[in-house]
Amino acid sequence: MLSDPSVVSSDTIFALQVGRRKIPLSPAAGFDLAQNLIRGATRRMIREEADRTAVFNVLHAGDRQ
Repeated sequence: MLSDPSVVSSDTIFALQVGRRKIPLSPAAGFDLAQNLIRGATRRMIREEADRTAVFNVLHAGDRQ
């Protein structure tokens, strides 16, 4: 069974751990990974809010007439 990825860091290593495998990351690669994760999460939040708003508008369209 796969485990969720996690970040491992100490004074000498910064790595992404997936299961038993550690993938070393340079500071730049770690920053790029964090930036991509933040952008992806932001896109999902915006999409979910837009979908929620669209559903709300459809459900309450009759209220405006």
